[in-house]
Amino acid sequence: MKTSHALAHFKNNVSALCRALGLKQNAFYSWKDDTLPPIQQIRLEALTKGELRADDDAWHPAPPRFPKPKGRK
Repeated sequence: MKTSHALAHFKNNVSALCRALGLKQNAFYSWKDDTLPPIQQIRLEALTKGELRADDDAWHPAPPRFPKPKGRK
């Protein structure tokens, strides 16, 4: 979900978007590349009862960055 789509839903009001998500405006300005973080996409989809849709990638967790450690030898 693009940040611009979420803002349009809230009539381009950053305060209203952040209030709905329970966040401070600093969080909004820390988001990069016009894409909301996956957890916020899922929360907005629930809050708007499906009017805003989370990207498919938001529903699938990222693979682990580090492999699981193997048993000690």
